[in-house]
Amino acid sequence: MRSFWFLTFTLAVAALAQDSTADDDAKKARQAAAAKLLPLIPDCGLTCLETMVLASPCSFTDLDCSCNNATIAEQVAVCVLGTCSVKQTLSTKNITEIMCGKPRRDRTHVIAYSGIGGMAVAVAAYFVRIVSKIHISSQGRTIFTELWWDDFALTLGMMFLIPLCSISVPISSPGLGRDVWTLTYHEITRTLKLLYADELLYVGSLGTVKIALLLTYLRFFSVPRFRQLVYIMIGVNVCYMLAFMLGSAFQCKPISMTWNRWDGEHKGTCVSFNGLGWTSAICNIVIDLIVIGMPMPLLWTMKLDNKKKFMVMLMFGVGFFVTVISILRLHILVSYGEAKNFTWDYVPLGYWSKLEVQAAVFCACMPAMRNLYRRFWPKITGSTRGGETTGQSGLSGRTLATSDYGGGKSVDTEVGLKTTQDETKDIRAD
Repeated sequence: MRSFWFLTFTLAVAALAQDSTADDDAKKARQAAAAKLLPLIPDCGLTCLETMVLASPCSFTDLDCSCNNATIAEQVAVCVLGTCSVKQTLSTKNITEIMCGKPRRDRTHVIAYSGIGGMAVAVAAYFVRIVSKIHISSQGRTIFTELWWDDFALTLGMMFLIPLCSISVPISSPGLGRDVWTLTYHEITRTLKLLYADELLYVGSLGTVKIALLLTYLRFFSVPRFRQLVYIMIGVNVCYMLAFMLGSAFQCKPISMTWNRWDGEHKGTCVSFNGLGWTSAICNIVIDLIVIGMPMPLLWTMKLDNKKKFMVMLMFGVGFFVTVISILRLHILVSYGEAKNFTWDYVPLGYWSKLEVQAAVFCACMPAMRNLYRRFWPKITGSTRGGETTGQSGLSGRTLATSDYGGGKSVDTEVGLKTTQDETKDIRAD
C-alpha cells in the first residue's frame, strides 16, 4: 500500500515537473517537498490518507484540494485516532501539516513574559512590604522591625511563587505555547513534568499568601469573634493546601505516570485530572470570597475620610480581581477538559494561574505599601495619628493598635513598636 501510494505520487510530481509554466513553479516545489515527506508518514496514517482521498473529488496530484478540503481533514482525523497509536497520530498530523504548508503557531513568549514580568511586580511589592516594616530610631543607633507571622507566611509564599513563575521559561522553550504534534516525544514528557511541579507550586503559593492575608487581619482587628473566624479560615487554608498538594502529588500510581501516560505505552492508574482540577478551583473560589468578605462588616462601621476609603476600596478591588481570575481559570478547566492539544489549549490556564498568585501577593502587600508611602508622602495617604495600643503580639514584641468602632469617631488603625514614646511617634504606621 505504501509503495503504491508513493509510486503514484512520485510519478505525478515527475509529470508536473515537465510543465515549464512559470506560474506552476511554487506548486511544483510544494509537490516535490511533499513527495520527500510522504515516506515518513506511519503506515496507519498513510492508509487513512489514501482511503479518504480516493473517496473524495480530489486527485493525488492536487495537494491544494486535499489540504483545503475540510471533509477529508475530519475523516482522516477520525480514522487516524481509531487506528494509530498516540505517537503515530502525532507524527501523521505533524507531517501532513508540513506537506500542506500550514503555519507553525507559537505563543511561547506569552507564557515566558507573563511569568517573569508578573514575578518582577510581585517581588517588588514584597520588597516594599518588608522595607516598610524596618525602622531606624531618631538617633540612628537602633533598628526596629514590625515583622510578624504574616510576613513570614508571605515569605514562604514567595518561596513557592518565585520557582512557579521561573518555570515559565523552561516550560515554554519549547513546550507550552506550541501545538503538541510539533514537539518531540521528549519535549512532551518534559513539559508534563514541569506542569506537575507547576501545579504543586501553584497550590502552595496561593494557600500561603491567603494565610498571610488572614494573619494581617489579626494585626488590625481585635474583635474576638472575628479573630476566631480568622483562625478557622487559617485552618481551612492549611487543609486545602495539604489536601490538594497531596492529591496533585499522588494523582497517579506510579507517580511517573503523571508525565508518561500521554503516549499510552505505560501501565498505571490515575485519578481524573478534571475532577481534581475542578474541585481545587471551586474550593479556591469559595475560600477567596470568604477571606475577602470577612472584614467587610467591620470596615462598614468605621468612619474613614475619602482618601482612606479609596485605599481600602483599592485593596479589596484587587482582592476581588484575584477571585475573578480564579473563576476564569475554572472556566478554562471546564472548557478544555482532557484537551488532546494541551500544550496549546492550556496556555490561558498557564498565564491566568500565574497572574492569580502574583495579584494575590500584590494585594497582601498593599497595606504595608501604604505605610511606606505614609512615611514620605502622608498627604497622599490621608494619614492621621488616631488609635490606641491594646497589647503585644508577634515575634518582635510588636504592639498591636486598634481603633474604636462606632460612636461617631473618625477611626484609624495604627501599629507601633514598643520603644520610647518619641520613637513610637516617629515610626507609627497605619
